[in-house]
Amino acid sequence: MDEYLLFRCQDAKSRLFFIPGKIIAAVILDVLIHGGYDSVLTELKSDPSSVLLIFAVLYGVVSFFWFFVKFTGNWLVGFAAALGCLLFVVFKYDSDSKVSMYIFAASIFLGPLIDIINIIRCFILKARVTREGIRQRRLTRQEMRAYRRGGAAAAQTEQPQPVRNAVMDAVPTGQLPIPELFSDCPSSDQLNMRFMELQRIYGGNPPMMKRINDEYDVRRSRLS
Repeated sequence: MDEYLLFRCQDAKSRLFFIPGKIIAAVILDVLIHGGYDSVLTELKSDPSSVLLIFAVLYGVVSFFWFFVKFTGNWLVGFAAALGCLLFVVFKYDSDSKVSMYIFAASIFLGPLIDIINIIRCFILKARVTREGIRQRRLTRQEMRAYRRGGAAAAQTEQPQPVRNAVMDAVPTGQLPIPELFSDCPSSDQLNMRFMELQRIYGGNPPMMKRINDEYDVRRSRLS
């Protein structure tokens, strides 16, 4: 479970990666709307609440567009999808109706709310990792991908994958067992999880790691 907790912590940090960029984009839009940096400072001194409210709305707009960009994986397609969604609401509902107001409010403020929740979640997970004394390390991209696909099932029982009982206990003399180490892995997710566990246990033994890598490549080619 320690490895999965590290994954959750690292995954939470990755969700905060684009927040500074969204803040910068919202500040630039705020400056453009007010007509310049000096105008923003002047209004910030006279009426800071209105400036902060406009910034919050702009941050929500940026988050709304960014959601579609991230969802589609393409800037142009994402912007087009976001505009299409807005136009659909405008033509589907009256702009003065409560439904359209609720939709626009949700689209603007849901993004910042999710970011705030992710920030709090990140601090909670970091505190839990520190409190439980888990040795921190950065998971590889392959490990992150494997946990995203198969980690949820492992988290339901709060137990790590039983690799030691299935494979490691069959190595009384310090040698790898004769049967394939990955023969009981029917899917790529289980294959990757088994490979990571074997790496963690035998990482300091080059002959064993060579055997593990060879069998991993063979099994992966059979599953592909």
